[in-house]
Amino acid sequence: MIFSEMSPKQLKSMLWWTMKDSRNYDAIVCDGSVRSGKTMSMSIGFVLWSMRNFNNENFAFCGKTIDSLKRNVITPMQKWLEGIVKLKINLSKNYMDITMGGHTNRYYMFGGKDESSYQLIQGITLAGALLDEVVLMPRSFVEQTLARCSVTGSKFWFNCNPGNSLHWFYKEWVDDNSENAMQKNRLHLHLTMEDNYSLSDSV
Repeated sequence: MIFSEMSPKQLKSMLWWTMKDSRNYDAIVCDGSVRSGKTMSMSIGFVLWSMRNFNNENFAFCGKTIDSLKRNVITPMQKWLEGIVKLKINLSKNYMDITMGGHTNRYYMFGGKDESSYQLIQGITLAGALLDEVVLMPRSFVEQTLARCSVTGSKFWFNCNPGNSLHWFYKEWVDDNSENAMQKNRLHLHLTMEDNYSLSDSV
C-alpha cells in the first residue's frame, strides 16, 4: 500500500525525532483504530531514525508472534522502504540487516506471546525497539525489551489499538490522566481512520 499523502499525525509519528517540539522525548506511543496507518508511519520512522543516528547497532522489532510481526510489519515494510534502503532478511534466524547512507544496522524480530517470552530477548544490547500491538504482549516481555535498550540515545516506539483502560500498559504509558504515564518522557498520539488518507470514502 502506497501513501500518496499523509496526515499531520502520521507525519508526526514518523518524524517526531526530527521536530523541535518532540525530538527530546525518549518514546512515542501511538494508539488508535485499526487501519489508521500508524503501523506504516511508525515502521518507516523507526528505520529512518535508527539509520540516521546509529551504525553497527542492534534494534528490535517486536510483535505478539514472529509470524504476525512478519505479516503485519516486516513484509509490507519492504514495499514501503523500497528504493530508500538496502534490506537483507535472514528469515531462518529472524533478523535483517539494513543499509542506508553508509550505515548498516541489524534488526532482530521477537515474539512476545507469553510470560516465558522475555527469556528470548535477555542478553542482547539494543539501541531501540518498536513494539507493534504492545498491549498483546506480557508485561515481563515489554519491560525486558526496554531494559535491553541501553545504548546512549535509545528510543522506544509503541503502537496499540484501543483497549481496556485497566490494562497495565494503558495506565503506565497511554492514559494522559495517569500520573505514571505523565511521568514518562513520551509523546502520545491518538490516530483514527480519518488520519489514513489512502482509505476510500466507502471504507
